[in-house]
Amino acid sequence: MQDRPSNGSRFVVLDGMRGVAALMVMVMHTALIFPMASLAVDLFFGLSGFVLAHGYGDRLGSWRERRDFVVARLIRLEPLWLIGCAMSVPAGIGMAYFGWADWGWTMLSVSILTAPFFIILPYFGTAIPLNPPGWSLTFELIANAVLVFVGARTRPALVLIALAGPPLAGAIWWWDGGDTTGMFALWACLSRVIFSFFLGVLLQRCWVNGWLPKPSLPALPILVAVALLCGLPPVDKRLYLLLGVFLFCPMLLWFGAGAVARGRLARFCAWMGDISYGVYVLHVPLVFTTEGLRFLWAGAKVDGYVQTGAMGWAVFPLTILLAHLLTRHVDRPARAWLTRRWLDGGAPKPTPASQPGLLL
Repeated sequence: MQDRPSNGSRFVVLDGMRGVAALMVMVMHTALIFPMASLAVDLFFGLSGFVLAHGYGDRLGSWRERRDFVVARLIRLEPLWLIGCAMSVPAGIGMAYFGWADWGWTMLSVSILTAPFFIILPYFGTAIPLNPPGWSLTFELIANAVLVFVGARTRPALVLIALAGPPLAGAIWWWDGGDTTGMFALWACLSRVIFSFFLGVLLQRCWVNGWLPKPSLPALPILVAVALLCGLPPVDKRLYLLLGVFLFCPMLLWFGAGAVARGRLARFCAWMGDISYGVYVLHVPLVFTTEGLRFLWAGAKVDGYVQTGAMGWAVFPLTILLAHLLTRHVDRPARAWLTRRWLDGGAPKPTPASQPGLLL
């Protein structure tokens, strides 16, 4: 069986790439290693642009199609996102009670009210406090909104890439190693998502029109390359980020689109794509929960307590198991019901290639 995609089929290797990248982000946030796993987010944006362009193509020409596309995106993102945020509430109550960092009752209340709408708040630099990785979903939705109006077309994609590329390159070069500077600063995130997302759109246009050769590489080296991209400790981090965003991520996306997976590896890739979004939105709530229990076990003293990554042994398997179970038994039924309720008969249906995973 050959699972190399053609127009109208599912890109299973892209699913696998998404899953590997999600796991690397989880390790970064839990075990506090692999700092270059932040490049996984840029890869996610590119993957999202590619498969959404492939799935919807030019079928966003009317206001009805645009409205239904937006509704479909929210249906895709909200169920697991709301579960993840709800999982963080007990830990948030505990942090507000003990006065952890910026947590307080006002912050907790505002966070609960705004989290369903992916609103970034001015805490911890910039974040969605109940589920910090959600900042990327906020910007993903912005890119989706731009796609609604410009469509998956070559010329607008080129213009947006040209506009976003220079400020993004400057932001990376001016990065001083902090978590809220350079490409990680809020002001730079718009350039970051627009560049990678519409580069994914452009690559999909190249794919459909046959403007570039389509190499048929084996899937396993591509998956390993994604892990190495996120896990290697570079000597020059700024140069590595520049190469990662502008060269490595687009290359992996292109090679992954044409890669071949068969049998068990193809099924593994499809499963990884299925759980990737759950892994992404559930792992930090599980970090909050396990670290909260460790905090109580250690004597509930705020002064001197730091996250060490010691709870990774529990978070890794719990996240994967929970992502699998909730995706299969909660998320899929919920999305099916919401689709029947809000979209039946009207929404532009994506091709199987755009089966959503992380950030899709």
